[in-house]
Amino acid sequence: MAKKKKASRPKPRARKQRVKNPTLEHILSECALAVGRGVGSRGSKDIGEDASAQWLRHFAIKFKKALRRGESWKASRTNVLTVAFNMGQFASDQAAGTTITAVEAEAAARNAEHDPACPVTAPGGGRFCA
Repeated sequence: MAKKKKASRPKPRARKQRVKNPTLEHILSECALAVGRGVGSRGSKDIGEDASAQWLRHFAIKFKKALRRGESWKASRTNVLTVAFNMGQFASDQAAGTTITAVEAEAAARNAEHDPACPVTAPGGGRFCA
């Protein structure tokens, strides 16, 4: 007589774990997703490779400085992602064509740095925005 096979159970889902000490790359990728959501909220525009590279260069420098100063990503995350979302909307609004260019990305970054959502009292003086 053959043995009965046990009914297979579905594998438990892997739990998403929060990063305790996020790397610069982790922070930049979270911001890139927020920018993409901002662009997508305004319609169907594409982000050009030159625009993406412009944002990465611009904000990698600022984020490195903020992290070196000991700023907390955990404390600033919500505000920074709000600013990134707004930056995507600014870029989408300013884009003349269907693709956001580096010039439009730079203008959106300047607008974002003076966004009141930057996490400090004075616009443009945010911990990760400055």
